[in-house]
Amino acid sequence: MSDNPWLNIERDAQTLGSKTGPLTDGQYFGATWPHWFSIEEASAAGLLALMQGISEEFYCAGWAYSTEFELWNAQTGHWFGRGQLSEREALLLRELSLACDGWWMWDDEERFVFVQRAKFQKLYDAWKAGRTR
Repeated sequence: MSDNPWLNIERDAQTLGSKTGPLTDGQYFGATWPHWFSIEEASAAGLLALMQGISEEFYCAGWAYSTEFELWNAQTGHWFGRGQLSEREALLLRELSLACDGWWMWDDEERFVFVQRAKFQKLYDAWKAGRTR
């Protein structure tokens, strides 16, 4: 377990129902949400779920290649995979990211990693510069 609580969000999200067993498909998420999560932690968990949901909806994949970069500056009407983001999706991405001061990305060890917004902006800028060459 990491000393950084942000890196533990995914693990915690997968075990929220530990008193009643693992969360199952379609189970009401809020019923097992622990009361000790801060607004920032809850926002980070919600952001991860939203990003995965958008990827699944538009790419039929839980995390399509470069999802974190494609969604970073996504605006209403932004084409992502086989559809366009709604105003609500774009707003939620932005607001949840601001609330937790971070963003999620998939790393080389095949896991989700929470990254502070300022650091991710630099990663995004480098990614975008590499795409325009």
